[in-house]
Amino acid sequence: MVGYPERSFMRDRRAVRPSRDIARAGRRAPDFALLIAALICAGALVRAAPAAAQPAGADPAESQLRFVDSLYREGDRFRAESEILRFLHDAPEHPRRAEAALARAKLYFQEGRHRESELMLHSLLDRDPRSPAAHDAARLLAYAQLLQGRPGQAALTLRDSGADASALSGLDALAEPAPDAADPATAVAWSTVLPGAGFLVLGQPGKAAAALSLNALFLAGAVIAYQQRNQGAAFALALVEIALYTGGREAVREEAEAQRARQERLRRESWLASQDAPALLAVGIRIDFAGR
Repeated sequence: MVGYPERSFMRDRRAVRPSRDIARAGRRAPDFALLIAALICAGALVRAAPAAAQPAGADPAESQLRFVDSLYREGDRFRAESEILRFLHDAPEHPRRAEAALARAKLYFQEGRHRESELMLHSLLDRDPRSPAAHDAARLLAYAQLLQGRPGQAALTLRDSGADASALSGLDALAEPAPDAADPATAVAWSTVLPGAGFLVLGQPGKAAAALSLNALFLAGAVIAYQQRNQGAAFALALVEIALYTGGREAVREEAEAQRARQERLRRESWLASQDAPALLAVGIRIDFAGR
């Protein structure tokens, strides 16, 4: 009989405990609500900050474009694109929509995503061919085409945009292979005659010596093994030699093509630097189209 009250007391404690937990959760609920409200208010202040920084009566869209330009110049590309997308969503028919779209294409161009930049510029020119940003968009489109290895198409784009002769000077020459670049076919031919000799044509004597030594070593090993009537070892060494010979020719071809690609890229970048590409990419939004 003594144990029953203790059991009843334990049941009473277990019954009281959930009610205490509920009470504690109820006391904490206002704290969470205040925290959520503070976060919402902070987000609203951050969203309104660009407009608040402008004078009273300023056009919100113009203020947003200025904010985009400031982010662009600071190199904050992620936030700049976010603001551009917000502007294009909030003001789809704004007269300066093309300028915002051009700034977004510039962001992708600077990141080396030239194909995506080209698609954006085509869309811009199809939608707003007479906008003040169309001229800059056409030039940037030509630059994107050039960096993708299409100098002929880039020249055509510049001509269609009304570019003068100075803008086209030297562009036709970029359609031809670099004069000082080694011909991949010639390098492969040398390696066909003498393993590793193609690297000499490419100006890499160290690789040439290593390739020649390895081929000579395995070829000599196969011959010696065959003379010693060890056909199994001779066959295995011959297979390795064939693989080295074939792989060496492919390595020479790849290296020659990589060298040519590097030289052509340097020529194109040098040509772009001689044009207005640096000035064009220096600003996100040309507020008054005077380069500022």
